[in-house]
Amino acid sequence: MFEVILTARAEADIVGAYRYHRGRSPTTAGPWLSHLLARTRTPDSNPERCGIADESGRSRVEIRELLVGRKRGTFRVLFVIRGSVVSVLHVRRATRGPIPDDELP
Repeated sequence: MFEVILTARAEADIVGAYRYHRGRSPTTAGPWLSHLLARTRTPDSNPERCGIADESGRSRVEIRELLVGRKRGTFRVLFVIRGSVVSVLHVRRATRGPIPDDELP
């Protein structure tokens, strides 16, 4: 098993997405957040099953991504694997552009 940790940046991404969702749909924001957090923890069993993110080619380390959601509501959970630890770097809408170079590990 792998330990999954959220970086401060990933936590801020999730909080921002939740606040946006809550502003648009207060009744579904809580269940949405629970689902997102549960899915964010799924790389604990087999993180290598997730695809390599496009940003990986511009980084010093291999960045993987897990897609959560459907259609326009899809989020990319971007993470790196270091030994037995999965570090979640970012959680961002799939419709957003790639991570800027200055935010890459």
